[in-house]
Parts: sequence; structure tokens; C-alpha cells
Amino acid sequence: MNLNMLNRYLFNQRKTFEKCFPKIQDATDDDAIHDIRVSIKKIRTLLLLLDYIYPGEWDIREHYRPFRKIFKRLGFIRDLQVQQKLAAYLRQKCSGNLQGYQEFLEDHEKATRFNVNTWIRIYSMPDWHTLEEDIRDCYFRTGKKMIIRKANDYIEQKINQAKKISHQKDRVTIHLIRRLLKEARYMMDMIGSVFKDRTDYKLIQNKIRPIENYLGEWHDRMVALDYIFQYEKSMHTYFPHKKINTQSMIRHIIQENNSLVNKALRELNRLSTDPTRIEYSRRGGGR
Repeated sequence: MNLNMLNRYLFNQRKTFEKCFPKIQDATDDDAIHDIRVSIKKIRTLLLLLDYIYPGEWDIREHYRPFRKIFKRLGFIRDLQVQQKLAAYLRQKCSGNLQGYQEFLEDHEKATRFNVNTWIRIYSMPDWHTLEEDIRDCYFRTGKKMIIRKANDYIEQKINQAKKISHQKDRVTIHLIRRLLKEARYMMDMIGSVFKDRTDYKLIQNKIRPIENYLGEWHDRMVALDYIFQYEKSMHTYFPHKKINTQSMIRHIIQENNSLVNKALRELNRLSTDPTRIEYSRRGGGR
């Protein structure tokens, strides 16, 4: 198959999407939901690059709409899968009987799966052909050299935006920092895999990865607090004979989250964006 580098990248994500789609209704296959959501994140990165190079020229929202719908719904299931693992961890760290809370999460996952599986029956697949044409147009209009330069500008912009607001520790700002760093990292992953002989982001990636891990754990615990508060309201209805020491869990989560945020922001403030200024290789032309 004769594809340019960006279309080959899209083709690989399409293969993953179409391979996982029939499996996402299988409750025993946790990997399918994770893998299809990762493929969607990578497709979104490609769309963000298009929009960054040619702002407003392509209808990025229209392209992403079918992906966004399934990404969001599968995210509900994925969150509950992660929360059940976190509940098992908290069970070892906190006092009180957490069995009722774990059953609450399992019950919630079953109901969420039923709703998502019902919706999937009417889901319309993405317009791959139009998306492929737009990616092809962008690639040949722009060329490798400019694509890499624009991607580096994008990466540096995202990291600098995150650093600029890193003095704030409220939930909204930490969420934004996490999103900015994820967008930078996904762009590095994509450009680094597409143009292997011309870019090397390993240094900056190795520095961002632990920050993302800290903020990912923080995010999971923030979601846990939301579920715990939901459980407090319903536990006497669903599990009248099973108590949960919510205060112990809440205190433990808040304590861990404060530590995770401090570690993440400390590493972020040490981060330099200089490594993203990758010089374009003199080998080969701009196309």
C-alpha cells in the first residue's frame, strides 16, 4: 500500500479501531476498550496537527465527532475498571469494610456496560475516506520539514502553557496541566514514530512521563472521590448491612493527592522545552 507517512499512521490507528470495535462489548476483554481509546487519542492528535498548521481550514470537529462520542462512552466503563483496581488498593490502606463499595462499583459497571452496548447498536462509523483525503492533502501541501517544525512549535507551546499555570493547585488547573502535557506527549509520540530518522524526543519524553504518571494517579483518585460520594448517598439502599469507612478513604486519598500534585509540579518546573527544538535532518528534502 503506497501511503505517505501521516496516512500510514492513520491507517494503523484505523486497523486498531476496527480490530477492537467488535470486542468492546465483551466484559472479559478489558484491553479492547483501552486500546480503542488510545487509537482515538492518536487520531485526535493527527487532527490537532492539521488544525494547528491550517487553522480553521478543515472541519476538525466534524471529523472528530464520531470518535468523541464513542471515546466518551467507553471512558465511563474504563473509569469504573480503574476504580475497582484502586478500591482493591485502598482496601489494603484504609480501615473499614470496603466490600460494599467494591460491589457498588461492579454494579455500576454492569449498568454502564448495558447502556453503552445498547447505544453501540446505533453507532455510525467514522467517515474514514474523507479523513484520509484531508490528511493526504495536508501532507503534500506542507511537507516533512514544515510538519516537524509546526509539531515542535505545538509541543513547546503546550509545555510552556502548562508551566505558566503551574503555581496554581486547584482541581481545574491541575486537570488543564494534565491535558496540556498529554497533548504534547501524544504529538511527540506521533511525530517521533512517523519521522524516526529526523526527530528524537526521548529526553523530553522521559522527563514528562513521570509527571503524567503522577497526574494520572491524581486524576484516578479525584474520580474515586466522586464515586465515594455517590456511594455514600446510596449505600444504605443497596447495601444496608455493609458499612464503609468513607472518612478513612477520603483522608487517605486527599493525603496521597497532595503528595502527587507536589511531585508533579516540582518536576514540571524543572522541565526545559529546549529538547523539543529538534533540528531537521539535512538528509533528504522537505518533501
